[in-house]
Amino acid sequence: PIPTVTSSSVSHIDSNSDDDRSSLLRFIALGDWGADLSHPHLLSNQKAVADGMASVLAQTSSSSSSPTSVTDNDSFILSVGDNFYPAGVSGSEAEITTRFQRTFERVYHHDAFHDLPWYIVAGNRDYDGNVAAQINYGRRNSSGGSIAR
Repeated sequence: PIPTVTSSSVSHIDSNSDDDRSSLLRFIALGDWGADLSHPHLLSNQKAVADGMASVLAQTSSSSSSPTSVTDNDSFILSVGDNFYPAGVSGSEAEITTRFQRTFERVYHHDAFHDLPWYIVAGNRDYDGNVAAQINYGRRNSSGGSIAR
C-alpha cells in the first residue's frame, strides 16, 4: 500500500499487485515550511507538521507488511519551495546557520527523518534571499535530516 496523509490519519491506497510492493515509491511532499522567526506561533505550527510527518513515517514503517521500509532508496522528502519566510536566507554565514538550525534542523529532528534524503526546490521567496547559501549549507551539513542535492 501507498500511504497518503489526510487531515487526521494515515490511509492506504492499494497497489495493483500485493506481490510487487518492493517497487513502490514512497515520499512526503511539503511546501511553504520556513517559518518567519519574528512570528513564533508559525514556528510552533511548523513543528506540529513535522511531528505529523514523523508519525506517518513511524506508522508506515511499523505497519508495512512489505519487505522494504520507508528508509529504502526509493523513499525521500520533497520540499517544493518557499523554505524560508519572508524572503529566503541572507546575512552572514553565522546568521544563515542560525536560521537553518532554528527553522529546519530543530524542527525536523525526528529519528524518522535521519535516513531520508531531502530534495529541496527553491521557491519565489527563497530567490528573494541567497539561494546559493541554502545549497552551500546543505553541502556542508550532510548529517541526518539535512538537504540532499
